[in-house]
Amino acid sequence: MKYFVFYSDDYYENGGVGFCEFDKKVDVLSFIEGRMKSVEHPDIKDYSVIEGRRLPIEVAEVVTRVKIC
Repeated sequence: MKYFVFYSDDYYENGGVGFCEFDKKVDVLSFIEGRMKSVEHPDIKDYSVIEGRRLPIEVAEVVTRVKIC
């Protein structure tokens, strides 16, 4: 099993939004703790941990036109 962390603790332009993959829980905890130390007002809700395995991505449909209503 792998561990995936989605984080959103700052603006995307500042590198504060991302998705990381880890092999061990201890690495996940260390990563989150390190990021929380670098944020002025840390909030645990800015981090999501997902346990699972990476699946291959396949194209199901190709979008050729987008419309905003």
